Amino acid sequence: MTDSDTKASVLLYQGAVTASACWLAAILAFAAHLENPWWAAISAWVVASPVRQALLTKAADRIVGTILGCSTGYWLTLWGEGRPALQTAILFMVAAVGTYARFRSKHSYAWIIGAASAMMILSTGLEAPGQTYYLALSRATEIICGVLAATFMGLVVDLKRRIAGMPSAPTEPTPKARTATMDRADAIRLAMMGGVTIILVPILWSWWHLPSLTQTIVSSFVVLDRDVLSTRFRGVQRILGCLAGGAFGLLTIWLGIDSFFMWSIMLFAGVEVDTEKSGAKLTPQPQNWRSKSARGFSEAPRSRYIALHCRAKIRRVSFKTTRTF
Repeated sequence: MTDSDTKASVLLYQGAVTASACWLAAILAFAAHLENPWWAAISAWVVASPVRQALLTKAADRIVGTILGCSTGYWLTLWGEGRPALQTAILFMVAAVGTYARFRSKHSYAWIIGAASAMMILSTGLEAPGQTYYLALSRATEIICGVLAATFMGLVVDLKRRIAGMPSAPTEPTPKARTATMDRADAIRLAMMGGVTIILVPILWSWWHLPSLTQTIVSSFVVLDRDVLSTRFRGVQRILGCLAGGAFGLLTIWLGIDSFFMWSIMLFAGVEVDTEKSGAKLTPQPQNWRSKSARGFSEAPRSRYIALHCRAKIRRVSFKTTRTF
């Protein structure tokens, strides 16, 4: 067997494991009657990794960041409710602190997720103040479902390899102790930019009547990078990725799939094909992946496809069928 055949086989296997994790996460979310099961599936894809240590680290960061972000966002929303000036100041501070810690902390991913979750709750307080508690609880539960599904699948595969006497995961060098990735002065500058950007979003949202304040705020936060070129690069990839993944998801909706079996096949096919094309899950991320957005284009299509695919399941399949999950 040639190296290319071996790589294709490994990609196929890893794609199947990732797709299984996404499928299991969606089923758990459906069984719990959660409002946005695509968050569970997306979380499973983001956390899934053939490297056990990377899987567990990212799973812990995502759960801790989500819980702290949702709880902090909820209490800050209650504190600022009905006071626009205070709400603006709170949004600025959350975005600024999240941006600063994102580039300075060794738990960068937890800070990204925590700040994004808090801003989601805060923005919901501007759109629909009465739904903040439900959204905070629902989002935390959806994320936990996805992380548990990915962790379970990863550990099952790892155990299977150990029993078979195979290496537990693709090896990668033991990471050195991580230090701050950016100078303090540069991090403060970016934090101010992040805070100002986020408080401008509600203004643009109200002027242009955009459909979702929450998604606009989160997108503005995650594309911000250490320089203009990197930010532009991430922004272009996010737009192209969302368009490509959205088209794939809309195709699933257009086909009008009402069968649970066919829905599962489409979900597996979407994640599997994307894994085959990108191979990003099996390649250790370069040290500067946050600045160069190494995951980039491969992440957005999968995430958008999974989101639309799960949404199609909710809309197309009857409640009677859904209850059998």
